[in-house]
Amino acid sequence: MLFRSPGGYDASKFGWIGMITRTGAAPILYTWNTSPSKTFEDIRKRETIVGATAAGNTEYMPRVLNRMAGARFKIVAGYPGTTEIQMAVERGEVEGGSTIISELKERKPEWLRDRTINPIVVIAAQRLADLPDVPTVVEVGTTPENREVDRKSTRLNSS
Repeated sequence: MLFRSPGGYDASKFGWIGMITRTGAAPILYTWNTSPSKTFEDIRKRETIVGATAAGNTEYMPRVLNRMAGARFKIVAGYPGTTEIQMAVERGEVEGGSTIISELKERKPEWLRDRTINPIVVIAAQRLADLPDVPTVVEVGTTPENREVDRKSTRLNSS
């Protein structure tokens, strides 16, 4: 009965499409420590392969950054979730991915502590206190118009 609705549909058959997060729970894009792409400037200079789900922030944000910030992400979509993307990163299938910072701190705290990953950009209007050297999506936009679009796209990550 948990997934049955009075409307006659089965909620367990629906796919997850996204979530609204609070400040501090912003998505970040990252690369593995062995990737030659260690900063956003590196991402602009070389194609960097990132894992993504079929839809959502993991696929959408690298695509937006390609168009609005001159990034050169090659997106490998189709992973079921961020856990599978993280396993693919560890196996060397892809160079990086994206995740919610609070989720990363909970599931893979050693990645930040041991500098196993390179945080590339945070999808937020302001830098995060725990990652003060990581630029925001707003900062990496290539034109004032692009930065404004990026700023508006971060509104879902605050409340």
